[in-house]
Amino acid sequence: MLRAVGRFVTSILIVTLLAGTAWTGRASVARVDVDPALHPGDVALIQVTAGTAWTVAHDLTAAGATEVAVFDSIDVVSARVTGAALNSIGTLESRLAPMTG
Repeated sequence: MLRAVGRFVTSILIVTLLAGTAWTGRASVARVDVDPALHPGDVALIQVTAGTAWTVAHDLTAAGATEVAVFDSIDVVSARVTGAALNSIGTLESRLAPMTG
């Protein structure tokens, strides 16, 4: 009896701790809005969250962006973007700084 109560309490504790965990196969990457005036071949200035400038620059370079410059002291990345790089900007939501306006 005591063992059954212990198992029940343990299972309730585990369910409680894991309640916020996503168990589905959905994508965890959100899309961000990219200025529709930005076209392939244009230079994009991207404000990123602190400490992620080099990672964003690497991702953009891997997507085909050229002339990539990192200004990590002010958390900005500059790049001449391709179509694929524009699409990758839209998936960098967790690393981009929130827009204020």
